[in-house]
Amino acid sequence: MLPHEQMEFELAIDKIKRDMGNHIKLCQVVSESMFEYYKALMDKGFNAQQALQIVIAHGINPGNANR
Repeated sequence: MLPHEQMEFELAIDKIKRDMGNHIKLCQVVSESMFEYYKALMDKGFNAQQALQIVIAHGINPGNANR
């Protein structure tokens, strides 16, 4: 690795470390949202396996509305 590449790498690692707290909070919010989507699908009559497959397919975009 060239010296400037090493410095860029170290700066990127430092940024990841600084942002870790916010990343963890974001993961918590996303997981809560996905679980609420799963529960809503179950409430509408999908069984557990169907609801899980829909959540997996849609990811963090409930209803796949932006495609």
